[in-house]
This record gives sequence, structure tokens and C-alpha cells, in this order.
Amino acid sequence: MEDAGVYVCKVSSIFIPKEAEVHLNVHSRITYNLDGGLREQTGPSRCLEGEATCQNGECVKREYICDGQRDCRDGSDEFNCPAPQACEPNEYQCANKNCIQKMWICDGDDDCGDGSDEQNCGTRLPGQPCAPYEFQCKSGSQCVPASFQCDGQNDCMDGSDEIGCAAPVCVQLPQRELTVDCGSTIVITCRAVGVPTPYINWRLNWGPTCGQPRCVQTSDQGFGKLVIKGAREEDQGAYTCEAINSKGRILATPDAIVTVRCQQPSVISRCDAAGTLAQDPATGSCQCKHYTVGPTCAQCSPGSFYLSPRNPYGCVQCFCSGVTKSCQSSSWHRTQERLTFTSSTNGVTISDFMEKQIETAPRLDLRPYGYITYGGPFFDIVYWRLPARMLGNKITAYGGSLKFKLQFECTGQMYTQPLVVMKGNEITLIAHAKTELQPGKENEISIDIYE
Repeated sequence: MEDAGVYVCKVSSIFIPKEAEVHLNVHSRITYNLDGGLREQTGPSRCLEGEATCQNGECVKREYICDGQRDCRDGSDEFNCPAPQACEPNEYQCANKNCIQKMWICDGDDDCGDGSDEQNCGTRLPGQPCAPYEFQCKSGSQCVPASFQCDGQNDCMDGSDEIGCAAPVCVQLPQRELTVDCGSTIVITCRAVGVPTPYINWRLNWGPTCGQPRCVQTSDQGFGKLVIKGAREEDQGAYTCEAINSKGRILATPDAIVTVRCQQPSVISRCDAAGTLAQDPATGSCQCKHYTVGPTCAQCSPGSFYLSPRNPYGCVQCFCSGVTKSCQSSSWHRTQERLTFTSSTNGVTISDFMEKQIETAPRLDLRPYGYITYGGPFFDIVYWRLPARMLGNKITAYGGSLKFKLQFECTGQMYTQPLVVMKGNEITLIAHAKTELQPGKENEISIDIYE
């Protein structure tokens, strides 16, 4: 009987989230003696709709299930609960522990399911035509929820909510390098434009920043600010400005590199933060990363270049096909080359490992929105083959990374063949997944392009 209730299936997507639910009623069948005979009675569980049945027969509100508190006296409302998962850096954790995109906060829609994303959103002030969580149509006489802007449907009578829709573009990059003392305040800013107005999110070394109240992120009209109070050593690293709206997202490059000095200047000056693993607090001696040398770990070892705090090895090993071991950094900075799948496959094909069997018109689908899907069925190992514009001379990609999202369905044992294959100049480079891929889930993969 405890299986009765509402089962909700949610599909998370930045663009088109989907949700469906089904009501399951469980009826009990009781057999008992009456006047020396057997009678059978069929009826519903004694708990009301909206309630759940504890294993000891008690009834509790359904929203109390797996809320972290024992509401059934036998504690069965907290049995078999999924382990709590932290939200992604660009996600907001609702009061019910669900995760939603930060850009959905105060957009006029209850995305959390408990309304917590639409709390403290402000109200319409005297003289204002629309509330803060609404979009004002060009006619001026109509307001629609902010989530309706650029959703592919004309919600304003004049259609102005679908005019000029565009993915974010960064117009003001964060400061390239900041060096602060322990205990001080760090302020990093970034600005982006787009329609709808982008939400600015921050990442530290691609993960989350510290939380409130010490770290506060604000995003107002495309201007994002990150304020970190009481700076600590763990706050140093690469801070990425991420601009998001319903049409896409962009990562501002280059990152803001923050160094926090938490020792006396005479000791700190001995070690370069970018090239040092650790410093002896007693002697001040520096433990260098794999490809850094020198008393302060401030130099790249022979055969390497580009000292960076983001690199766990300190520097990048030269990759010159054996021609030379002498490399140096250029004045260039990295940009992203992206593949998006909204209206076409952009030249992506399917092939085997040896590229002997290439499907130029494979069974590809552009659903769900923003993804490219190969429906199969197939019994051999297949690879996504990138289009010509992603191939050719990619020497400048060395030291960068290849990032993509992959979702698949399968049964049985998974193959252990390479996940990524790069070929050129009679050289084949392969990369395997760092962690085991999970079927039925969206796997975010990042491959460092190093030798």
C-alpha cells in the first residue's frame, strides 16, 4: 500500500523541460472469518489522497517523504531515499532539494514544484506597468511571465516577446589576474548581452564557488558580480564567467586568475602559486609541480611551456613531432569552437574506428532540442565523426580541452574501446573516459588535449 501515490517523471533541459505524472491507487484485499465462514472485502488504503502509508500503518503527508526528517514513528518515510546530490554550479537548489537552472529564478513559473524559486521576487511598484518577474510587451499594455520570452511562441498580442532572440555574447570580460591578501574582499565582474537578458553565473576551476553568506553572486540586467569576503587559500584559482539564457550559453575567456596570499610576504614570495604544489611552512621551501623547476617553481622545465595555475602539472609539455623540444607561449588567448544542433546536423556523420564505413546520411535526429541523436540499432562500435571545420590543423588546440555531453541507452556489458580518437600526420591519439559512463544519464566529458 505504501507504493500508492503520485509518480512524477521529469526530463531536465535548459531549453524545453518536460514533466509528466501518473496517479497509482493500491487497494487492499482482506480475508477474515465472519459467522464461521470466510468473506472477502476489497477497499482502498485507509490513507487519504495526498498522504503516504508508513510501514507501521500510519499516514503522513506525501511531501514529508524523503525530506530528511522522521515523520513516521518507525522512520519508514526516510527508507530507500536517493542520496542527496549537489546541484551544478549554474543550478539553484530548491527548498525541496530539486535543482533548476538559475536563470529560471523569478521568471513567473514554478520550476521547483514547491514555489521556492518564485519567492522574494519583488512586487509591482506604483507606476510600474509590470512586475519584476514579468516581461513587458512592446504595446505597453500587456505583461507576460518572463519565462515566456523567446520560448518559440507569441505570447504578447503584438509578438514582441519573440523579437530579437539571441544567445549571450560577453562584452566585458573579468579582470585577468587578481592578487589579494588573506581576509580581504575579492570582487570580480562580467557583462554580457543577449535576448532574453543573460543570467551571469560563476565557476571556480569549473566547479562551484563558495556559498553564501561569504560568497555572493548577483546578476542584474546582464551584469554579473561575484563578491568573496574573507579570502582564503582555497579561494584561489581560475574563475569563469558563464552567461546563460534560453537561447544558449557562453563562457568568457580568458578566466580571472585569483591568487590569495596567506603568509608573510617574505615567505610567500619564495613560491610561485602557478607552479607550486605545496610550501613547507617552516622552511618556506617550494614543492614544484611536475613540469616546473627553480627555487620558487616559477620556471617551466626544459621541453615544456606555458606556466598556468589551472594546469596540475604547472606547464604544458612540448608537442612538436620530435622536431624540437624548445617551446614558448604566444600572446594569443583561447576561444571556443562549438557545434550546436538546432536546425541541422552541421556535417556530423557516423563511422567505425578505422573510418572504413562512413554514413554520410546516417539515421540522425535533432531531438531533444539542442542534441543530435543516433537511433540505431547498431551492433558494432560507432563514433561521431566531426565535420571538416572541426578538423585540419589544430595545433593551437594543444593544451586546451575537448568538452561534450553524451547520453546513451544500453544493456549488457559496456565496451572499453577509446572514447575519443584523433588522427593526423600518421599519429593516432586516443582517450578513455576518466570515470565510468552511466547509461540513461547525461554524462559531461572533458578531455585535456595534452601529449
